[in-house]
Amino acid sequence: MKRVLYTLVWLAISLLAGTAGHYIFKVDFWIASLIAGLALIANGLIADWEDRRRDRGP
Repeated sequence: MKRVLYTLVWLAISLLAGTAGHYIFKVDFWIASLIAGLALIANGLIADWEDRRRDRGP
């Protein structure tokens, strides 16, 4: 259930960022949504990597 919620939040943020990019920066909606989605994925991967690194200790 948690994974579904995270996926829906990711989708909502991507679509909202696509809308903002389309109206503010005049970028194609789907391209702006794709860029936002990829940025969210990269952010999640970096946070996961930092958590694993912190768990290992100094």
